[in-house]
Amino acid sequence: MPILAICRRADDRGRGFTLLELLIVLALFGLLTALVVPRFVALYDSLNAAHQRDEALRQIAGLGYRAFQKGQELVVGVPAAGASSQWSLPDGWSLQAKPPVRYYRNGACSGGVIEVTSPQGVERLVLVPPLCRPQVNAR
Repeated sequence: MPILAICRRADDRGRGFTLLELLIVLALFGLLTALVVPRFVALYDSLNAAHQRDEALRQIAGLGYRAFQKGQELVVGVPAAGASSQWSLPDGWSLQAKPPVRYYRNGACSGGVIEVTSPQGVERLVLVPPLCRPQVNAR
């Protein structure tokens, strides 16, 4: 019975990648990363701005409940009234109400318009009494 032996020939090289092929693949990955990363940064910034906006709207919507819970009247739009301590706006954000919006002890409010200024621009919120849920009013 014959015995079969498998021998590698001396000129048979390994089946790996050459250094040039690896460098080309790494350069392509680098180019793709350079194209994709700025889009992810912009996506993160827009999501962060949307989260800050939603948080500001949530805080404004909860002012009636806070007035009811504390049993005292809150006034938005008058700096001396101290209502600005009822919420925390991100850096660069401001809030104005003309005429001032009053939240009564029972949780109802007088209604009005609140302008929220953010780095993205100014947004007008209409507060319709008695609950005064903020409704976005496009200019």
